[in-house]
Amino acid sequence: MELRWLASASTSSLHAAAVILHGRRIADEQLAGALQASAQLLHQEIDAVAESPWRLLQELIPLSASIDNNRQLTETAVSKAFGPDSVNETTVTHIAGAVAELEAAFRGHAPEALAELETRGRLLREQWETRGPGMLHVIERLAPEPLLVEQADVVLVQPVSGGDGEAFLRMNRVTMEGVLADAEAKLPEVVRLGWLLSTLNLDVPVLGETVPGSRLPWISKLAMLPLAMQAAAEVEWCQDDPANIELAVARWIPGRDDASRVSGVVNKWWDTYQAARPRWSVAMAALDRALSEQSLAPPL
Repeated sequence: MELRWLASASTSSLHAAAVILHGRRIADEQLAGALQASAQLLHQEIDAVAESPWRLLQELIPLSASIDNNRQLTETAVSKAFGPDSVNETTVTHIAGAVAELEAAFRGHAPEALAELETRGRLLREQWETRGPGMLHVIERLAPEPLLVEQADVVLVQPVSGGDGEAFLRMNRVTMEGVLADAEAKLPEVVRLGWLLSTLNLDVPVLGETVPGSRLPWISKLAMLPLAMQAAAEVEWCQDDPANIELAVARWIPGRDDASRVSGVVNKWWDTYQAARPRWSVAMAALDRALSEQSLAPPL
């Protein structure tokens, strides 16, 4: 997989807003405090035109790494999230203004963030280049069919959670907080990176068509956890242990307090998959069905 490494202050500010708005773990209280008011303003402006603010943030965050103009960024994100008919002058003006305020608050708190991220990024990149390609090679070997994208972007963002990341399947792009130390010794951040990268191709029809679009990102993450853990164990980055699946669900897929139940379903599904080895789209559908039967849904 060919990776392009980026660092973005704009993406950092939007990532931090998402963490704040979701009530996720915050390690940098000063940064969160500096962005609280502007994050709430952005939420209000999005909430005025959309039932799900996260749906638009899911477009704004990855697009912001490659679109500097906030009006163009907002127009593109609204169109992708809700359709071209949803783009209008009032919506774009209000949301673009809120994004600009958020970015200004971020720059005011962390004026040297971009330079720092480039330094922090070198550490993660050096770690990745030692064994990351090997981890992906193991995933390819374990998978029943090609699952990985050929190219992807890694966007480094300012740490607000002390370790976090997200995969944006439609853009073949992941965000990673540029931390200097792993928040969880059993699950190094470089393993999180490999896991996120492994999910990026699962939105193609031949792999993900059996899972409803609203559930696909969640199911993709859960489905790739066992493969990612086994691959990371083979390159000696962590242990291939069912307990690590539960830890990863709790730490890497925040928003629920039932990591034990979710990981139990995933581990049982993985055992069944290894015995039968169906097509990956069939396996994804089986995992989705197993979670639904236990009334387990994606976090909001």
